[in-house]
Amino acid sequence: MAGSAGQARFAEAAVAAARFVGAHYSPEDGTWPDLRPTVEDRFVGSGWCYGATGIGMALLGQRDILPSDTWELDVRRAVVASSDPDPGRRDSLCCGSLGRAVFLLEAGDALGAPDVSMAGQRLLAVLVRRADRTDGYRLEDGGPLRFEAPGLFRGAAGVGTALLSLHHRALLPSVLRWG
Repeated sequence: MAGSAGQARFAEAAVAAARFVGAHYSPEDGTWPDLRPTVEDRFVGSGWCYGATGIGMALLGQRDILPSDTWELDVRRAVVASSDPDPGRRDSLCCGSLGRAVFLLEAGDALGAPDVSMAGQRLLAVLVRRADRTDGYRLEDGGPLRFEAPGLFRGAAGVGTALLSLHHRALLPSVLRWG
């Protein structure tokens, strides 16, 4: 993305941001801490909106400007932190399991790691089977998908977009990564 703007300062800022993120990785927690000032504990998430999945997606978009060893190390860290096979309470694209599945599939492709892609496919299969059994996907409240939640990142549009992009990645890139 930074290179497409034609200004080196954007690439330099992206490299500085990646270094900042990499410096805050916690080996004890196996992920990155939540540094928002409004968070009282060191809650460490795996969502796209905050946590390893979002960090990993951002890194995938920076492959061409980061040193390859730094890029691969941090993408692999994000993969490990996002690889929980338990679908959890939420299925949304933003902070739920669909976002993790999208990331794992894209990271597997980028790393040339079929096992990572398979983890994303397995998570997706679990989500689809659960939705079939329970009459819908779980969104913000952990309940089944309802039309009251039509939004992209936390609602029905996100579920549809994620499923389309997961099955047709070459035609419809993920909205979670713009690069």
